[in-house]
Amino acid sequence: MLWLDVTRDGERAPANRAPWTLADLEQHAEAIRTLRTVPPAGRQVLERLVDTDDPALSAARIHEYVRRLDRGDVVEPFLDGGAAAGRIGDALALARWWR
Repeated sequence: MLWLDVTRDGERAPANRAPWTLADLEQHAEAIRTLRTVPPAGRQVLERLVDTDDPALSAARIHEYVRRLDRGDVVEPFLDGGAAAGRIGDALALARWWR
C-alpha cells in the first residue's frame, strides 16, 4: 500500500515513489510528529527543496536549510538512503495529515 496525498499529488502515484509499509510508518511515527513541529511555512520551503531528479543536490539544500533553522533533527530520519529526497517529500505529505 502507498500513501498518496490526492489533494496534492492527484490520483496517481509518482513513478519514482517507493511505498511506505506499516513497519515504515511505525518506525517513523515519532519523527513524523516531530516534523509537524516545523511551522507550515517551513514545511512548504522543505517541500520546494525536494528534487527527486537530483536527490544528492536536494539533500544538500535541505541540510543547509534545516542547519540555518537549527532543526536538522526533524529531517535526519528521512535523509538516510538512496531515495532520501522522495522520503522527505513523503514524510512532509504525511505530516500534513498526521494526528
